[in-house]
Amino acid sequence: MKSIILYASKYGSTKTCAEALAKKLHGDVELIQIANDTIPNLNSYDHIILGSPIKMGTIDPKIRAFCKEHEEALFQHNVAMFICSAIESQIDVALKASIPQKLYDHIHPIQYVGGIMDAKHAKFFDKMIINLAAFSMKKEGKALPQIEYGNIEALANSINAQ
Repeated sequence: MKSIILYASKYGSTKTCAEALAKKLHGDVELIQIANDTIPNLNSYDHIILGSPIKMGTIDPKIRAFCKEHEEALFQHNVAMFICSAIESQIDVALKASIPQKLYDHIHPIQYVGGIMDAKHAKFFDKMIINLAAFSMKKEGKALPQIEYGNIEALANSINAQ
């Protein structure tokens, strides 16, 4: 089995999840950060795994653009997706607002993998939003989001079983 994980990661949480997933998958796995690396020919892969954070109610614009540009190729493969987000309930709404319904229906599984709210490398505006969200969650007595390694393992098991 040959898999490719294409991901977008601005502050590192999605990258951490992509790397953890790559270690759990059987066969050859190639990691591609969509903003920095050249996209290889997708026809040489059995599985395509997309990884994106949710920010401001939508998936990363680079992943969105990739899906639009490669939509027909994606229908020729097994496609899975993992989403990093502070709030699991945002996933369906964000994905349905970001990609065509037909592609959304084709992607299976879609897995929430949590994430980390780390503002130390963020730019000013993002840092304010992250800190405000963290403050609000603490004030409400909610735990700050963490990477859900069990969900990453569940995703890997699902992909490995295909």
